[in-house]
Amino acid sequence: MNRIGVLLAGALLSAGLAVPTFAGESGTVAERNFSIGPRAALFIPKESSADNTWYGGVQLRAMLNTVLGLEGSIDYREDDFGQTKVRTFPVQASLLLYLANKKPFCLFLLGGGGWYNQHIEPPGGGSTTKQKFGPHAGAGLQYFLNDAWSLDSTWRYVWLQKISSTDSSVLLNSKSYDPSGQQVTIGLNYHF
Repeated sequence: MNRIGVLLAGALLSAGLAVPTFAGESGTVAERNFSIGPRAALFIPKESSADNTWYGGVQLRAMLNTVLGLEGSIDYREDDFGQTKVRTFPVQASLLLYLANKKPFCLFLLGGGGWYNQHIEPPGGGSTTKQKFGPHAGAGLQYFLNDAWSLDSTWRYVWLQKISSTDSSVLLNSKSYDPSGQQVTIGLNYHF
């Protein structure tokens, strides 16, 4: 958790120091109803001994009113468990609840669900594809660079069902593993 907090704080501090704040902007996040943009994400599985790496994706947001928004996202992630590769395509939908929605900084809570298409490739061949649904919850901070652009960073915990198999070679010399874990994202949003 400390590493996650440091990443989140560092990204937001860097954004705040690198870009001047526009003093005249004190509107709310809902002035423009939609945003889209790329994001970088880090996922830390609960039972992985692999080095965690950043991966990419895209997010789309729609504001329902001044405090509620929806976010949809799709990412690509690849994890190595020994000689076994697990490729995951997370598709997530989240409800955003803005606790502070005045520019330039906005704070929000989030919660929702995701569909995780996991393609498992063991060292001996014979790949397996699993599809899982899992809920997530977390929080985020958004910084408006100007009226049309913002940076955001989120932290969420993702709960996924354990993957199990009678073939231990598919699951890293184990009969099951828990793919749940923490996810940190940093996104650049264009508002329209």
